Amino acid sequence: MNYSVKEAAAMCGCEPRTARKWAAANGVSFTGEGYRKDYHFTEADIERFRERPRPGRRWDTEHK
Repeated sequence: MNYSVKEAAAMCGCEPRTARKWAAANGVSFTGEGYRKDYHFTEADIERFRERPRPGRRWDTEHK
């Protein structure tokens, strides 16, 4: 089964923008071209997305 960017983001608890940027950088299949790309997440893509490193906002806590 394939999931849209919005569905993948909802499943992973993030914004669709985050899921779209990750998909573009990590070879998720898509249809369309340019700014009209529609990414299609598979179950394996969702698992890789969930396991991605999350840098967080350490700068704010270290520099107050």
